[in-house]
Formats: sequence, structure tokens, C-alpha cells
Amino acid sequence: MVTASGPEELSEHLGADAVVDVLEGPDYNVAPLGRLPIAWEAAEDGRRLLGTARWGLVPRWAKEASFGERTFNARMETVATKPSYRSAFRRRRCLVPVDGYYEWSPGMRPVKGVKQPWYVSRTDGNLMVLAGLWEDWIDPEDAREEAALLRTCTVITVEASAEMAAVHHRMPRSE
Repeated sequence: MVTASGPEELSEHLGADAVVDVLEGPDYNVAPLGRLPIAWEAAEDGRRLLGTARWGLVPRWAKEASFGERTFNARMETVATKPSYRSAFRRRRCLVPVDGYYEWSPGMRPVKGVKQPWYVSRTDGNLMVLAGLWEDWIDPEDAREEAALLRTCTVITVEASAEMAAVHHRMPRSE
């Protein structure tokens, strides 16, 4: 993922009522387990908040944060039924604003084991707003009363459009 836009631009684009956390600066190659900006609705008052989350959803019941290494994308077809995503799908949906993302594919002249990165962004240069889920996780092994909370997220994917199918069979669900 590419996150080059600043908090002011993100907040304005998403209509955020408050900014609770920001990225340290642009990142032109956010990999899974990196931090992404997200916007969500506060449960207590319905305000739209803008913050960040670690990319790779860790359900509340997970024993280790490493669970998120395999949950950075969630298939739309199964997101409501898979245990890893079910609760977040019902209660904790979010928007993931990015400037673009990379997809890796064999390229036009495939060479075994070699993939080419393709950068995907909007043709008008505006932000892409991806559908996502978020979850707060606290390490069950951390006995401290104020154990560190880890906010995590996943990006929802769908079957690729005709334009994207040549690059990858899946793509993020976006506005």
C-alpha cells in the first residue's frame, strides 16, 4: 500500500470529526504488519474518527499478535462467516484510505519464480478508499492492568474486475 497523504487531507476527504492517531510520514511501500490509516465510527457517539492500525487483523480471542500475519486481506464472500472476521464484520467496519497499492504478478513475459510489481491507483489521482474491518487486541499474557492495546485492520477483497484480472484474481473493495 502507499500512504502518502497527510492527516489533514485524509480527514477532509473522509469527513472525520477527530484525528486520534497519525502516521509518522509518507510510506510508499506499506507491507502487511505495517501501519495504515483507518477511519471508523465511534461506538459511544457515532463520530467518525481517523487513526491508524496495524495491517493484519488480530481477533480478540487470538493468543498471539502474530495471528495477523495471515489475516491482512479478507474475502468478501466469506467475511461474515469466518471466525477470524465475523465479529469485526458485524461491529467494526472501517475505511482504509490509500494513495494506491501494489499487486505482484508474473508480468507480460513470465519467468518462473519472478514477479513484477504493478502500482494501482486512481486515474484522477484522488485517494482510494478501501473497505476494511478493525479489531482491538490485548495480549492475554500481559497481566498488567493497563496492557498495551493493539489496533489492527484487514482489507476486504473481491474478485478482480476485467481491467485487474490480468494482474491478479482479487482486488480490494473500494468506493
